[in-house]
Amino acid sequence: MTRGIPFPRFKQLGVTYWASSPTPFNSSLNFFLFLLLKIYLPVGSGWRFWWLRWTVGRQRRGHKAEDMASKEEASRSEGEEYVYRISTAEEWESLQKDGAIFGGDLDKSSGFIHLSKLNQVKSTLHNFFLNTNLELYLLQIDAKKLGDGLIYEVVDGSNSFPHFYGPSRSFVPLPLDAVVKAEKITVSDGQFICSLLN
Repeated sequence: MTRGIPFPRFKQLGVTYWASSPTPFNSSLNFFLFLLLKIYLPVGSGWRFWWLRWTVGRQRRGHKAEDMASKEEASRSEGEEYVYRISTAEEWESLQKDGAIFGGDLDKSSGFIHLSKLNQVKSTLHNFFLNTNLELYLLQIDAKKLGDGLIYEVVDGSNSFPHFYGPSRSFVPLPLDAVVKAEKITVSDGQFICSLLN
């Protein structure tokens, strides 16, 4: 009978394991496989290492999937009643005429309509429209009418912005019937003024 000898230690995913040490189990199946490999496979077999790598990898994939699901759930539950679109006069006229718009070049290249929460509108105006000569309008949009196509995503490490993709992120145009109100934006002494911002 072959005498058992300690397995060499190795590093997997930044953590040191002993093949002969207890291994975390997240199911009775894992425990059964561990006992089977522990008892019937000869000492030194690489199958134990394979099983440990497979188990840890599956646990990490499970945690990753849970994290992604929780982030997705959070992204859909910001609870904003309205979201806002900074629109040029030309875009606003096109929306009224055609009943829907795909936005500008940035929206088309991104695959979604860029929107803002109310407390993000002023910073967006200062960052992207401060020196523009274009006539601007602020569109107030009913978030509920955008349905599941409205996704909140973190874009700068901390702030989440509303993005309208459409059903299944298919990139559909922003519909006119979702617009509740439109107000012209004026500039005075470097400050953007709009009744919706008051």
